[in-house]
Amino acid sequence: MKRQVLFLSGAILIAAIAFGQRLEGWDVRTDSGTRFDPLIGSGLNSFQWGQLRGQQDVPPRYARHAYIRNIRVIDGGDPFGRVAILWSGWEGNGTDRTEYWIRDGYKAPPVYEAAQVGRTWSSNDLFRIRMWNEQYFSWQPRSVMVSVYAANAPTPTIASYDAPRWTELSSLDLLPNRPGIQVDPGQTPLIDMTVLFGSYTVRRPWVHGLKRVVSLDQYATESRPSPFRDQVRLQASFSTRINGESTPYGGTADHLLDWAPLDNAVDQAIPAYGGSWTIPLTGLPRGSLVSFDMSVAVRHLPFDQNGQPIPPAPRRPVDDLRDSDRVYFDLRGLTYSYSGAISGGGSISDEDAPPVCIAKQSGTLDITLNLQDFGLPYNISVTLAGRALSDDIVEWSTDFYPNLCITVEGVQVKIKRIWGKLTAQLTRQPYFVEPICGRTFNLTAAPFGGDNGNWLNGEFYALCQEFDFTRVNAQVRSINYHATSGIDYEPPDPRLLYQFTRSQWLELILQGDVNGDGCVDDADLLRVLFAFGQSGSNLPEDLDGNGTVDDADLLIALFNFGRCY
Repeated sequence: MKRQVLFLSGAILIAAIAFGQRLEGWDVRTDSGTRFDPLIGSGLNSFQWGQLRGQQDVPPRYARHAYIRNIRVIDGGDPFGRVAILWSGWEGNGTDRTEYWIRDGYKAPPVYEAAQVGRTWSSNDLFRIRMWNEQYFSWQPRSVMVSVYAANAPTPTIASYDAPRWTELSSLDLLPNRPGIQVDPGQTPLIDMTVLFGSYTVRRPWVHGLKRVVSLDQYATESRPSPFRDQVRLQASFSTRINGESTPYGGTADHLLDWAPLDNAVDQAIPAYGGSWTIPLTGLPRGSLVSFDMSVAVRHLPFDQNGQPIPPAPRRPVDDLRDSDRVYFDLRGLTYSYSGAISGGGSISDEDAPPVCIAKQSGTLDITLNLQDFGLPYNISVTLAGRALSDDIVEWSTDFYPNLCITVEGVQVKIKRIWGKLTAQLTRQPYFVEPICGRTFNLTAAPFGGDNGNWLNGEFYALCQEFDFTRVNAQVRSINYHATSGIDYEPPDPRLLYQFTRSQWLELILQGDVNGDGCVDDADLLRVLFAFGQSGSNLPEDLDGNGTVDDADLLIALFNFGRCY
């Protein structure tokens, strides 16, 4: 029994994404002839698309009921936790013989709405079906369905653009090997600067792949516009500073795009902005620095389900875990017991369970484990639904039906069901290297909540036969482990769709003035002659900055002879 328990406890913190946006439901009833189906997902605790289905020849004067009275968005969505929800229903018999309720509406048409992670719907008629046979002597066929589907809300992106550009001044540089651009105002008295901040086509796509029930086990796939409001804003600026002081040679641009909820528009355009300026250099002191700066940013401004702006949120440890692509897991110990047709128990220590590292797809707290990853001869995947209980507490839960017959200590045992959860507290650490995973991480995880937060139960059957007298109930408790994960980078801002920054600066010089006295005269010519033939960097006599004092430098001194600045 030890090895089977080992895989269960190790599974909880490891593996890959199953789906992104997730719902959970509770306070559930399903009578005979009805059931809940997770059409995408693992069960009531974690599904993207779920339905209540009713189909039966209902006995005379009987009613069959099914409902889910609470449904919550627990994970996924766009970078701001936003999802689009489509509720729909269908009944096949009319009047009160088959009935359904969605979002408190009796036989309501499809309901399409905005929601965010944490949103909870609660009511008696939230998600409900009823089949009724009014006959006194005959069984009657009845069928009815309700469906709920969650999709990520679309976010705007830059579909195409003309990049920002401006006048490049590097061709004016008299000393290319020196930092900055050296310009002689006697040769270049004016700078003509043209700046264009670019133009952009911004696209907010529709929500695609929504599922709407149209008849028994039949669905239409739909596309609808986003139920959220979104804005995209261009903010751009160009400025000129002389010796650090602001000047009037500059300008700004500000343009706002706005998509209303259910806005059919997909593409919107930000037109080209810009301007031209002439900056005089004459009259500025020698050695003056003239700097030019351009900044362009296109940002997404998201709104929540209530139409309010979503403020920037601080980065949380659970966000780092969601974005990670590896998890190191080391089981330190646990106890297990089983009773019924087979009884016993024991414990697993750190030595019995070597640490493992399994790849995890970023973008979700969900994890999926294949039993073969733990050396077990079963190619079976177990999905564990993760959700953030707080900024640094994560809970993983599973309710899994392997229906697998294995041999345990010489006895054939059927694993019918495994359910439970692990709860971990995340702690940020300075970046560290995890050798087994070959990754740099920034998180450690430890059990949180004792046995209330960390437990597993199993329903087994001896001889692989399902009878009351062959049932075995298993429990795993006192689960202790050490895990590490996280990221090794600063994640990009999801609001920033495009950014462009450029700078260039001029230094005003007198070309040919070797000794820096403000005039080109005999002393400068002599300096060039005495240094003639020398090579090196930052030679004052190297007037063209090519690394060698040669004929070209002598000609520069001669052509500028007699000039003062």
